[in-house]
Amino acid sequence: MDVCGFDDVTVEKRLIYTFQMKEEDCQQRHRSKLVFYVDNESFPYCRNIPLILDIIQELPTKLDIELKKKIPVITFCDNYSVICAVKKGDNHYSFLDGWNGIFGHDAAMYVNDLHHFFGLKARKMKNDNPTLCISNLIEMMSTDNLYELADPVFKDSEKLDVREDILCFYMVKFIEEHLKVIRDETGKRVDEIAIWPVLSDAAVFKERLLLCFKKFKNINFYFLLIDLPE
Repeated sequence: MDVCGFDDVTVEKRLIYTFQMKEEDCQQRHRSKLVFYVDNESFPYCRNIPLILDIIQELPTKLDIELKKKIPVITFCDNYSVICAVKKGDNHYSFLDGWNGIFGHDAAMYVNDLHHFFGLKARKMKNDNPTLCISNLIEMMSTDNLYELADPVFKDSEKLDVREDILCFYMVKFIEEHLKVIRDETGKRVDEIAIWPVLSDAAVFKERLLLCFKKFKNINFYFLLIDLPE
């Protein structure tokens, strides 16, 4: 039997998966779980599974038990926020529909004079106007040293205090959007707000939030302490 010989050649192959998700799909999950399979014929297969976090889903019930005074609660988690409050005519906490309910909105803010956008809309505008948008406020607010960030929003801002002011400016605008929704759905003036930075509990994040809160003269802000399950 003749044997054909082949030179040993190492060929590196890289398979890249690109997900084209609908905008509404991006806004109907807290996280995504990627699961990779190999079928019986050795073909790779990937599933993108939406995840809902229990600590967020159970929050209204938890707040009804923990808080006697039913003040609105803004929760920051990963790269998004959700709002829980008592709506007009209700007696119990629920997620506010105007802030995308249980799913919330991305912690992104775009500001250009009178044009303000938040959430996914703001994040998408980052591509066209990178110096006018912060696409992940929670991440930036949790960064110890803002000099480590090469974000275009800090263009020509070499001084640390200027960068801090820029970050605070966008965070204040982001909080203002929350307050609008709370007023609309509760039908009440907002004079107290509780903040729960679940999974975003860095000390520097809280310190910067406190500085942002000072911009709201007639509103008292509190940090909510809720024990997380083991």
